[in-house]
Amino acid sequence: MGARVAPPPRLTDDELMTAKTAFYRMDKDGSGSIDKQELQFMMHSLGQSPTEEELQQLMDEAERGTGGDADNKIELREFLSWYANTLRFKRDTSVDDARHAFHAVAGGKAGIDKENLQQLLVQEFGLDIDVGAMFDLPPGRELELPDFEKLVLGQSPQKRATQPRAWQ
Repeated sequence: MGARVAPPPRLTDDELMTAKTAFYRMDKDGSGSIDKQELQFMMHSLGQSPTEEELQQLMDEAERGTGGDADNKIELREFLSWYANTLRFKRDTSVDDARHAFHAVAGGKAGIDKENLQQLLVQEFGLDIDVGAMFDLPPGRELELPDFEKLVLGQSPQKRATQPRAWQ
């Protein structure tokens, strides 16, 4: 049996529009593909000065994971796949970072006491944040990893019900 390959990541409608807009802005000659010179122009416009080798690595990376044709041109299909993989890596890294922070703050416990977290934020970082206002947790209940991830990743934490929901 062969190794299982993960399906390509999916883009939201907004991400797809952003990616297409970026692609067509880079495709200066309207050829339907981005060549090395167009990629270099885009990098320079972003304040970057990549070497010839770095440009080639970017071109290869965009074509490698997409079944590209290795023609040293990035077609829209290749660009969209590369963009989606880049977003997935960014999301995965952010979640991993949040998990590492949780474990560092929790000190090996399964949860973080809201008051201890608030005190840590004030003492270590000078941040006077009302952690209790961010979560609707019953007294004595600790902040768990899923809620901490949402807080760190800038998502609105779900309010937890204080009583279990009845099955309908």
